[in-house]
Amino acid sequence: MDRTCELCGRKLGEEETRYVVRIEVMADVSPVLDDRLSKEEVEAAIADLLEKLTRLARPEIEAEVYQEMVYVLCPACRKVFAADPFSSRTLLQ
Repeated sequence: MDRTCELCGRKLGEEETRYVVRIEVMADVSPVLDDRLSKEEVEAAIADLLEKLTRLARPEIEAEVYQEMVYVLCPACRKVFAADPFSSRTLLQ
C-alpha cells in the first residue's frame, strides 16, 4: 500500500500510523414501475434504457451505478477529514 498521504502528500514512515479511507458511491434507484403502465409501455421503457446504455462505455455505466475509492491519510489529515469529510480540503476534489 502506498505510504503517501493523499491530502498533504507527505511520505509516511514505515512504522508510522496511516489511515485507509474507503468511499463507496452507489446508485439509489427505485426499482418500482408505475403499475398503471401497460406491458407495452414497460417494454418500451426498458428498450429505451438499453438503447441509451449501448451508447456508453462499460466504465461509464459502472461508474454511474457503483464506484469505490480508497485513500491513505496521515494522522493529521485523518482528523481534518473525519471532522468534515465534505470540506474544501477533502479527497473528493
